[in-house]
Amino acid sequence: MTPQTKATIQIIRSGHRYPLVGRPLLVAALSVLSVLVPVPRSALAADFSSLQWANQTIHLQQAWHYVPNRGAGTRVCAVDTGVMIDHPDLKDAIIGGINTADAAAPASYGDDIGHGTFTAGIMVARGKSIWGVAPGASLLVAKGLNQQGEGDASSTTAGILWCIDRGAQVIDLSLSGGASAWDGFAEAIAFGCRKGVDFAVAAGNEGVNNKPLNPANVNSPCLITANASDRHDHLAHFSNHGENTRSVTAPGQVVVSDWTNGSVALGSGTSSSAAFVAGVMALLRSQGADARTAVNVILRSARHPKHVRFVDGRNAVLGYGILDAGAACTMYQELNAHGSY
Repeated sequence: MTPQTKATIQIIRSGHRYPLVGRPLLVAALSVLSVLVPVPRSALAADFSSLQWANQTIHLQQAWHYVPNRGAGTRVCAVDTGVMIDHPDLKDAIIGGINTADAAAPASYGDDIGHGTFTAGIMVARGKSIWGVAPGASLLVAKGLNQQGEGDASSTTAGILWCIDRGAQVIDLSLSGGASAWDGFAEAIAFGCRKGVDFAVAAGNEGVNNKPLNPANVNSPCLITANASDRHDHLAHFSNHGENTRSVTAPGQVVVSDWTNGSVALGSGTSSSAAFVAGVMALLRSQGADARTAVNVILRSARHPKHVRFVDGRNAVLGYGILDAGAACTMYQELNAHGSY
């Protein structure tokens, strides 16, 4: 039977759990809605880049003008549900992986549910169907979440430490759990920051202000928490905000990216927003920016929509503003030329 292209809808809701005393924190991948567009392998040459409004909003072409290698030489690590290892957009980017969610199968880091493939595509997809923000970057995969999209604090922080050990400059954390139960995320992120690693973290999808989620509220000069925006530079209705003073708002509503079985999907969630931030971090790191400089440049270069009031460069809802890859890479070039950060 010849496979047919069709659209289906899948609802994936974040499954936050709060731990019992003495139990490790449960964490979950963050996603609210994915409209799947399965594509037969015979049609994988289809170009879906016209759906990538997000790349236009963050001025990605301008960023690539200043970063012609598009992130080459940078290692990005996704702590997520794994990745589709032979996806045409991703297979040439992958340089290693581990499964920290299942000690019995450490070498099995394939993606069971699509979430990790989706976030990886936003970061490094190489143009077979869509373009990632930093398609020149290499991808490390730490499968810290299981086939239900859940893991515990041990499996996810083990993934973070593995990424650091393998030389990642940027780690994407599109996941969350209760904030006050366990400080292992803060310790792992502090260790990574000392090693020169940047972290992009999803704000969460409950649509509330200042909800205590971990690691979104971790305070680190090497970390940015990402809220989700729509294509009109408004905060997406589902997006959390206000958890971290170091936050920006990035595309997260009806974003296109890679999916399992070689397909692409349209999806919404702060998971997407964090992946966009991670991609811009990778572009800056490939230019020579250190971890703290990359964070500072992204925050300082964020775009201020005219319909929003900013005080001292910040807004209570959008944080420092809308992620702008073009402005960030331009600013770093100018700062580098003058030897001032």
